[in-house]
Amino acid sequence: MNIYEFLKKQKHVLIIVIGFFVIFEAVIFFTIEYKEKEDKKTFLEFKSKELDTQIKMGEHYLNLIAKVLYDNVIDSDVTSDIMYKATQTNDPKKLAALREELYTKYEKDYEYMKKLGVRQFHFHLPGVKSFLRFHRPEKFGDSLVDVRESIVYVNRYKRPIECFEEGRIFNGFRHVYPIFKDKKFVGTVEISYSFKAFLEHVLEVNTQTSYLFLVNNDVIKEKVFQDEKINYMRSAFGHYSIDKKTLNNSMGISLNDIFSINKSIANEVAQKIEAQDNFTIVTHIGNVENQSVVVSFIAVRNFDKKKVAYIVGYNYSITMDIVKKRSSQVMVLLSIVNTIMAFLIFTLLKREKRKTELASKEAIHDPLTGILNRRGFDKILGHKVSVSRRYTSDLSIIFFDIDHFKNINDAYGHDVGDVALKELTTIIKKQIRESDIFARWGGEEFAILLPMSSLSDALLLTEKLQKKIENTHFSVVDHLTCSFGVTQLKQNDQVETFLKRVDEFLYLAKTTGRNKIVADGFRA
Repeated sequence: MNIYEFLKKQKHVLIIVIGFFVIFEAVIFFTIEYKEKEDKKTFLEFKSKELDTQIKMGEHYLNLIAKVLYDNVIDSDVTSDIMYKATQTNDPKKLAALREELYTKYEKDYEYMKKLGVRQFHFHLPGVKSFLRFHRPEKFGDSLVDVRESIVYVNRYKRPIECFEEGRIFNGFRHVYPIFKDKKFVGTVEISYSFKAFLEHVLEVNTQTSYLFLVNNDVIKEKVFQDEKINYMRSAFGHYSIDKKTLNNSMGISLNDIFSINKSIANEVAQKIEAQDNFTIVTHIGNVENQSVVVSFIAVRNFDKKKVAYIVGYNYSITMDIVKKRSSQVMVLLSIVNTIMAFLIFTLLKREKRKTELASKEAIHDPLTGILNRRGFDKILGHKVSVSRRYTSDLSIIFFDIDHFKNINDAYGHDVGDVALKELTTIIKKQIRESDIFARWGGEEFAILLPMSSLSDALLLTEKLQKKIENTHFSVVDHLTCSFGVTQLKQNDQVETFLKRVDEFLYLAKTTGRNKIVADGFRA
């Protein structure tokens, strides 16, 4: 019996067997497919929740820092006094002076805040009117009623609030606090962080995830200043744009790969991004199948609970087989990882704060005298010149050095010279105002910057310093004298010409007899 005859004879049996085989195979196939879909769904939901938890932890960290800054730095009688005075006048010059006073008080604190990730430090008057943006001090006086619901809320209910909110310049995680003077409401203050600050914090403890920040185009069009819209670039997800200032090419996945991934998932995302809040997609980089990437979209809602942005996280992923077999172990592992992350956040925050404070102080202060060094002085000088120009206020500078200081070092040694420098520094600090900027320019040469001081004011101070130094008995030398150059910022001055002129006056004082004061039209 040949094969044809055999098949013909067993035709009905074969049909039943094949039918059963096909049906069973189909059941197996669809069961496995269904199980894979369920496992994938569970896994993707887990990845969305995981990123959402990390974001909440990041937000909680920012909330804590903002509260610490408000309680320990901002909430003071000086602040409430300035804000109260600002509510009592409409005089532009008085308001400008109050802004300057407020800026001077918190200028150094703001530099430290920026190291902690603060993007906006903003004071507002009652009625939701901008008073002083530390990040853009030249922009003030505009009404924020239509763009900043959080400030409207604090104005109305006189209690602080934390939320994500759009702005005219930046979007950010906002912390708005009321300011009171003798229980009277005198304004609000805002500490805000950008997504970049959140990103830098999260990347310290989780280097495996890469991020993008997407903002709804309607929000950008409606609320952002026209000249600030260049801070955004179109994404592959039509109705959303990327905040360019949050881009970081040092994350686990390069920006080029992220943009390539976005193009490949654009159609799938378009179906979900308007209809859903949080969702996750699995894709691949290029054609490498085992290089799978999990992309999680976490919706960001504003003060009015409207979905205005997305935080997108990108992770290389293990395969679905490993996810299925080891899901319980992964859950336990992630719980351990989260516990370790909480411990690492606390440890890294303490260490980073200590390191930042030390590095900041060492970078701009003279180690011998404790006053600003030349680098620190230069940082402040440019700003003070700009402020003087903006508010047409006086600004003067004194350069001075110790006469024949080399002879002291040669005769007594550098240790004695160092003691003399420190004693001289102490004398000067007692004679100048807190608002004056005192620095060791180099060697035995010093500089004093005098905001809101005319040349005549500066000369009076210089004569006072000259007499004080000359009449002081120093502990290691009998006495010292100093030569002084003094000048006032002129209309056409640049920073360089300002410094050059005062340096020339100092040189002239030294070369024409020492223990002298030389200024514009003045020698003594």
